[in-house]
Amino acid sequence: MKIEKEVKKYAVAEDGTELKPGMLCEFTVEDRSLCGVYQGITKRGALRFQNTVDTNVFYNVMPASIGTLRIAAESV
Repeated sequence: MKIEKEVKKYAVAEDGTELKPGMLCEFTVEDRSLCGVYQGITKRGALRFQNTVDTNVFYNVMPASIGTLRIAAESV
């Protein structure tokens, strides 16, 4: 016999839907509205997004700084 422990870390939108890489998200940070393609969770716990205009640009946002987050499209 053995005991296994599994820890799953994932982000969810306002409606309770789990975010998956490739989803287009709209979210607010303080007084700014942002849009990006969700890439996943970084080692430090930030959410990683790809810019929708210049696709070579990526940015990380800490979950505590996000006010609202909605899924704009299931995949891009």
